[in-house]
Amino acid sequence: MIRRKRTILAALASLAWVGSSLTAQAATPAAAGQPLCSDEQLSTGSCLTSVVSSRDASPLQAAVRQAIARGEESKARVFVSERAKLHADAEQRALQALVAPGRKTDEQSRVLAGVGRIVGGTHFMEDTISYFYCGSSGCTLVGKVDVDYRTVLNFYPTITLDGEWSVRQGPSVDFTAAECVARYDRSGAPDTTVFTWSNCPNAHNAHTWTTRALIQAQNWRQGGTRGASYFNRYRLTFKTSAGNQPSFGPYEWDTHRWKISSSGSSASWVP
Repeated sequence: MIRRKRTILAALASLAWVGSSLTAQAATPAAAGQPLCSDEQLSTGSCLTSVVSSRDASPLQAAVRQAIARGEESKARVFVSERAKLHADAEQRALQALVAPGRKTDEQSRVLAGVGRIVGGTHFMEDTISYFYCGSSGCTLVGKVDVDYRTVLNFYPTITLDGEWSVRQGPSVDFTAAECVARYDRSGAPDTTVFTWSNCPNAHNAHTWTTRALIQAQNWRQGGTRGASYFNRYRLTFKTSAGNQPSFGPYEWDTHRWKISSSGSSASWVP
């Protein structure tokens, strides 16, 4: 009787080991960094990439906006159409509005209020962006990147910009496109770019993987209009070294406005 019990227990232990081994094997492909979207899905638009920050409500809507911004509107339309086969919710209606004829352009729909914080003469634009693969059933997190831009109003008219990008979570990245520009806030008319910062695209060597990139300090002696307002716009696109290495972004931030005094001898931030 004792020998029979031992035999049964040994058999059960063997089955338990086999079951756990099969479970581990089933999880291996994901752990090995298999792509969450296939090349075919990415090429057709049934899967899109998405970048969001804490102030964004929907990675799905961000995915569609960013595909359009990359010039991939046809893929955005496919994505919305594919999701409509499974969902008829408020999210789907919002996605359909993004690809509807006659929709607002990115510039028209931009939120005018700046982001970041002001300490004395320095503007800090600190954010953590999360990036995803998005399909019809939802979005899956790939990683997170910390971004930090600092704009300093020195003894006017000298303005200084520096910063840093660093991977907080996930694989190394390639910052493929980084644009920093100063914009003239024209009341009642489209804003215009008045200066392009060269230190942002020079912060990283394209086509290389990294977990950190420093934006070296650059000075600009602004010759602005008295009483006028300006702001910096930051735009970032990157790839991840994991999986099939698609593009994520672009993602954009606008700083608070700085205003030149009526005398033209100083400038200050507008909260």
